[in-house]
Amino acid sequence: IQFLQLPDARSEVDAAAITIRKWMRKGVRARDIAVLSRDSSSYQELIEASFAEHEIPFFADRRRPAVHHPLLHAVTAALTAARKYCPHPAMMTLIKCGLFPIFREDADLLENYVLEHNLQGSAWTDDAPWRFEDVELEDDEDETPEDARRDHRGFDFDARRREVVAPLKPLRRAFAGDRVKVREFATALMSSLQLAGTAATIAQWIQTAEERSEFELAAEHLQVWAQWIELLDEIVDLVGDELYMPAQFCELIETSLADFDLAIAPATLDQVIVGEFERTRYTHFKRVILLGWHDGTFPRVSPEASILGDRERDQLRAHRMHLETNTSRRLLDESLLAYLAITRADEQVCITRSLTDGDGRERAASCFWRQITAHFADEAPFANAPSSIPKYSTPRKVVDAVSRWARRIETDDPQIALDAAAIYQSVASVPIMQPRLSAALQQSLAALNYKNAATISSEAAKALLQSPLRASVSRIESFARCPYQHFARHTLRLKKRIEPDISNLDLGTLYHSVLEKLVEAQIKDNRKWNPAQRPRAAEVAAVADAVSGALRNRIMLSSSRNQFLVRQMKRSIEEVMHRQHAAGAVGALSPLRTELTFGLSDDDLPALKVETPKGRDVLLRGKIDRVDIDPASGAAAVFDYKLKKDGLNFSEVFHGLALQLLTYLLVLEADGQALVGKRLTPVAAFYVKLLRDIEKLDHPSKALEPETEEFALHVVQRGVFNIDYLSILDPETNAPGAESKVIVLKLKTDGEPSQQANDSATAEEFAALVAHVRRKLAELTDQILDGVIDIRPRRLGDSTPCTNCDFRSLCRFEFSTGNRYLDITPMKRKDVLEQLGAGQ
Repeated sequence: IQFLQLPDARSEVDAAAITIRKWMRKGVRARDIAVLSRDSSSYQELIEASFAEHEIPFFADRRRPAVHHPLLHAVTAALTAARKYCPHPAMMTLIKCGLFPIFREDADLLENYVLEHNLQGSAWTDDAPWRFEDVELEDDEDETPEDARRDHRGFDFDARRREVVAPLKPLRRAFAGDRVKVREFATALMSSLQLAGTAATIAQWIQTAEERSEFELAAEHLQVWAQWIELLDEIVDLVGDELYMPAQFCELIETSLADFDLAIAPATLDQVIVGEFERTRYTHFKRVILLGWHDGTFPRVSPEASILGDRERDQLRAHRMHLETNTSRRLLDESLLAYLAITRADEQVCITRSLTDGDGRERAASCFWRQITAHFADEAPFANAPSSIPKYSTPRKVVDAVSRWARRIETDDPQIALDAAAIYQSVASVPIMQPRLSAALQQSLAALNYKNAATISSEAAKALLQSPLRASVSRIESFARCPYQHFARHTLRLKKRIEPDISNLDLGTLYHSVLEKLVEAQIKDNRKWNPAQRPRAAEVAAVADAVSGALRNRIMLSSSRNQFLVRQMKRSIEEVMHRQHAAGAVGALSPLRTELTFGLSDDDLPALKVETPKGRDVLLRGKIDRVDIDPASGAAAVFDYKLKKDGLNFSEVFHGLALQLLTYLLVLEADGQALVGKRLTPVAAFYVKLLRDIEKLDHPSKALEPETEEFALHVVQRGVFNIDYLSILDPETNAPGAESKVIVLKLKTDGEPSQQANDSATAEEFAALVAHVRRKLAELTDQILDGVIDIRPRRLGDSTPCTNCDFRSLCRFEFSTGNRYLDITPMKRKDVLEQLGAGQ
């Protein structure tokens, strides 16, 4: 007999594994060894990990719940889908359980398609085919129809969903009535499983598991199927002719499935048996390890499950009313289990206990431990671990010790550092070593020099990225913010799955579409900006209802929350149109085009071609939300709709982080004559803020009335404009000391613009700013084509691209100590313009 005291439960299990390996090296067969405990559930995961690491074959002698098996999930999901018109969770279970006719990778594509187009409920069984256009979000200018078709690989979503729902037809027919015989329900359920090929699939699983020597898994599949058939037979025999409603039948099946458990027999003979004192009754073991002999676990403390105490039970037992055993009898039973445990071994028994629990609290020894150790004090070896337990019993433990030593991580035992240094010396000097240990050590030591850096070869860069580069301006901006983010999204083409709920991109698409249609109608009727002729609530509501009804298969109407967002959107659009008409009526500009595309189709403007310093080209494509012009002078202004954006950040423009708005001026400068037949002169670029911020007022009486001009012009459009064309934008601001109501400009008493409130630029500054945008586009394009994919996000003040990045788990920037932000010094608007002017 041997006694071991270990620091915790993990050390207990490791000590047991080391002891077993020692016995097996001395010739003891695995089948002659047992590892027993009072409660195996507290040790099961530790045993699975440790025994696998020590390469010990074992069999866990325990009943296992079967609720995890795919068959049970498939049955439950099929019943729910047939009774409740195909709810989303049930359909996702069916396509992913592996028992319905769809491949796993196809299931992922189908799920993405369902979420993207909000296809739920009766859409699965609708006779109309699934033929939906891909969702085009406002920042998806790089996504073309050809790209979407390549992503889907010619996948026929409609055919796949029909294959999935076809096996449900027998169940749906059975559930169509109010009350049906249970026999008919059971027959319909088995017919659905048969149409899905469930039995053949499970048979294939069993065969595959046996070929891989996964005999326990094969036995699990076989036993679950056998229990399922037995359950249906019993239900039909007992209540087959009873009339049940569909809900009653579903409840009967689900309740029965909850009681499924598995009793797996040992798959092979030569395995260590892992079990419990109370359950495992084998008598042929030569050596046994008994785990968990600490207070509270053995003897087991059973919580009082009744209001009756021991005295009341004894009184009732005297009247021949037998209840559960009392406390004294349970303690006797625990003593019996202790006796059975220590007598299981023919040759040797090893008893262990842990000194602390999982939270580090001290554990007292079991009363049985104290009795047995006192009895064998003079005869049995008593090990007070961890000093007597080998620290390096597996290659992983050796590698861990050496890695800690190499990284100078302190340990509780100073001897470990000395041992690790000696091991490292052996690795470095001895040419012959255990292959597994040597390979693991080399990999671990190489990882110590790991740097979280990303590079691709020049050959790969040429294969992936070729001149001319076809890209959107937002793609160039993405590279400027973080080269690796650009690489993940635009080169590897990784995409975040569209979620079933409404996102900010959906709202942006909705606002853009409604504004586009309203302004298009104004252009068609040849109406100028005029607050008296702005769209009223009924017109805005009609357009908004039509657009929201078409977005992602009516997702805006699918919930009360989304319908509330539509109502909010209608009010916001009314305010935006009021604001645009009030501001536009002040100047001489009139709307010319909305959603003007360039480089996306043959119907609009060609792509903007920019030559790089290295002689390569980039063809830029995109969409301009709105273009206004002054017909008399040919002056043009571009407008970009944003949900929330207060103005143009000149620091971002200077460093290439915000190029899109000003690139639109380059497009009009290059090809604007195609719109009106004469050359256009770009003079301004503005952001149109769609959502107003909540404003703080000293008193409600100071709130502006929504119908007034002051309310409409309270939110001023921001951007940059050429001050030489002030008379076109706001002719009313023409005197010293005046302040514009429609643009951000305040004139000082000498007539010069004030720097505190100023979006203007001189003609030279305006030209230099636009020229800088062209240069920056060219420089960034060269870096893209050179294959730069550094994990080096730019940080401007407190703003970083990592906050809303979809690839944070991929680049691991936040988890690597070697990665650093590329900090950009914020610059004032005046400094940027002066530097660009000097550079020009």
